[in-house]
Amino acid sequence: MFTALRRRPSLIAGIVAGLLVGGGAALFGTLPSTAVLLGWCALAVVHMAPLAWMLQRSTPARLKKRAEDLDDGQWGVMLASLAACIASILAVVWHLRVAHQQNDVSLAMLGILTILLSWLLVHVLFAGHYCHEYWQNGGGIDFPGDEKEAPDFLEFMYFSLTIGMTFQVSDVTTTNRGTRRLVSLHGAISFLFNAVILACTVNMASQYLD
Repeated sequence: MFTALRRRPSLIAGIVAGLLVGGGAALFGTLPSTAVLLGWCALAVVHMAPLAWMLQRSTPARLKKRAEDLDDGQWGVMLASLAACIASILAVVWHLRVAHQQNDVSLAMLGILTILLSWLLVHVLFAGHYCHEYWQNGGGIDFPGDEKEAPDFLEFMYFSLTIGMTFQVSDVTTTNRGTRRLVSLHGAISFLFNAVILACTVNMASQYLD
């Protein structure tokens, strides 16, 4: 696992940023739930921003090389990251209860921001995993268009976001059982996040508009 982490500098930077921001917030006397969520938001942003920038600029050949470099520990890091995203939902539920008791809209907005960042992080993680599976395990995804043109990261991100928003694939075809199982897991997690986002939004509106 430690070897796998060393090959993911953006994740290490995100963890460090999360600890610094969350710890700093706690030292300044913020609510414990606020410190936790601020730390998580910092982790998500610092991890996603350089990762997405680098992958978006990568050629298909570089994406293939990165998939080979990150093969070790790929599933372990993926599952641990997803578990952290799901845990963030529980932290948000705790935080929103505190926000309601404090009658503070800014605290509630932080909870919504945390869920949205966690939602986006899930789809970035899955896009990276689809990219890894495509280059390391013989495809599994058939993109429409020119068959001679290899897909770039934005195409995997398009595939991931489509599942995240509609719980299904669109014009992209899955071609093996493993990919279909991964898409099913992705769709189920996306449904959970979307349901929580909707519930929290409705709950916050009913509390603060009364």
